[in-house]
Amino acid sequence: MNSESVLAFYDANAEDYCRTTRSVEMTTIYDRFLLNVPEGALILDAGCGSGRDSLAFLTRGYRVRAFDGSPMMARWAADYTGLDCQVLRFQDVNYKAEFDALWSCAALLHISKSEMKGVLRSLLSSLKFGGIAYFSFIEGEGERVADDGRFYNSYTVDGLRQLLADVGLTQELDCWSSLRDPDSTKRAPWLNMIVKRVV
Repeated sequence: MNSESVLAFYDANAEDYCRTTRSVEMTTIYDRFLLNVPEGALILDAGCGSGRDSLAFLTRGYRVRAFDGSPMMARWAADYTGLDCQVLRFQDVNYKAEFDALWSCAALLHISKSEMKGVLRSLLSSLKFGGIAYFSFIEGEGERVADDGRFYNSYTVDGLRQLLADVGLTQELDCWSSLRDPDSTKRAPWLNMIVKRVV
């Protein structure tokens, strides 16, 4: 997987991407994620994109740190949220038990399956014991490169559960499928997973 081509896409299209994704309704998913997150907790927004989710958590009274692999996306997110959004690739994450919760929405889908176990282990290691994590992927199987050059992976429920079992740090709290656009027949469902760090 050429991560440079993915980052190049987001650098070149940051403004359009941010403007279109900030309007996506996420309240129901936020509510399910935050159900087990204490008030005022410190949340890591991993692959923060436009900053939409970071701002939503800040507005609800949470503390947030955010990063994105694309320098342009991080700049847009910083301008939108007022946060100092770090430029960081998933493969370079090295936090240790710093966060109460982890949020990674539609971001890990650009990581190759050969790298995913190590990336997930690093992300989950950033959580304190008992910390809560949310991930979302396109539901399906395999890997592909889209016409715009972006790499994508897909997971089934069983595949994602096996991956998390192999990583071995968490207990599943919630898992469901959802469409980004309920009226669209062209988009595959999104697979959402919430877990708790227990080791």
